[in-house]
Amino acid sequence: MHSLNDYGHIPYLLTHEKYPQHAIPNTTNALDGGIFSPLKTLLRVHLGISRELKEKLIVYLENH
Repeated sequence: MHSLNDYGHIPYLLTHEKYPQHAIPNTTNALDGGIFSPLKTLLRVHLGISRELKEKLIVYLENH
């Protein structure tokens, strides 16, 4: 089993505390529930479309 130190991530572990002026969240919850969840739901609704069209939809949504 690898640790954070094995990958060199230790210096970044408490970045949110180092720069309080940037209001960096200490979790990825906003991404998981705020961005990825609706996107996964949208793609799940359209199960019949190809992977290529799903990728185009993701690119479109990223840019709008």
